[in-house]
Amino acid sequence: MALESQNFIESGGIFTEHKNKISKENGLENSFFKKAADKITQEFKKHFFKSKDHLEQISSEVQDLELSVEMDGLREEAEQIAESTLNKISEQLGTNRGGWYENTDTNEKYYIKFYENFDQARAEFIANAIYDKLGINAAKSKFTNVEGEHAIASSEVLGAEGVYHDELKQSADVKNGFIADAYLANWDVVGLVYDNIVKSSDGKMYRIDNGGALTFRAQGQAKEFSPNDIPELENMMNLDYPTGQVFSGLSMQELKLQAQHLVDTLKQKDINKIIAESGMEGDQAEIIREGLIGRLKFIQEQFKVSPAEIKYSEQVQ
Repeated sequence: MALESQNFIESGGIFTEHKNKISKENGLENSFFKKAADKITQEFKKHFFKSKDHLEQISSEVQDLELSVEMDGLREEAEQIAESTLNKISEQLGTNRGGWYENTDTNEKYYIKFYENFDQARAEFIANAIYDKLGINAAKSKFTNVEGEHAIASSEVLGAEGVYHDELKQSADVKNGFIADAYLANWDVVGLVYDNIVKSSDGKMYRIDNGGALTFRAQGQAKEFSPNDIPELENMMNLDYPTGQVFSGLSMQELKLQAQHLVDTLKQKDINKIIAESGMEGDQAEIIREGLIGRLKFIQEQFKVSPAEIKYSEQVQ
């Protein structure tokens, strides 16, 4: 196979693309891929997130199994080099291993968590993405690799400060997300000591720790995520729990407006896309998919709101 390549380091020094065209006639040269990877790793420390996609593209174009395995190894090595730009600046703040990290090149800060079961990280990613889809302020998360270990990283909320439960109870940002919290079974949304929601420098409230949503408890134990019922609509109003101290008192009209927004905004195609982006697979993915779609229908029926028809059988598109 004849192999062509083009260098696409832009004049400003940003490493944006590195496309290699593989023809069907001749053999592949290992040395080319090593040189390509060397170029990428040289730029990685400055341009990790832009370069990572390219390595994946090169690897996907290699049809030879042996070379494909080699490229996978080179990509992992480059990722580890890139993540060395992350400097840990605090110890863990919650129940899961992790801490605050700073990117020494960009000065951006992330709270990074290492879950024993990485499906919990995927579940947190799904919850955050659904909050974002609904326009509810929550952590912006992505997957990363720190010293060879997979993790989930949440971007810093600028100027974040803790708030007392009285302020949470008065906040429209917080109260208007109750139906979404119950829908996601996010039992720990406010935190045991009201520390899972913070106020940003512009006064907005952010849900920053959503690892206890969907099929997981905050500390990692499994929990039921029924597609046929949402007991959280009642349980999370119980004054014996921190969520009840914040959300009790919401009127039926307020709840119905939130329900209408949820079923109007979140569609089956969105659920499928978000689960796919999370990397969740197998039985766990199906439990979450079925739960999210079933609960969407439950909310529609419970609050008598009328969006597009919801059919679990149409989930795969």
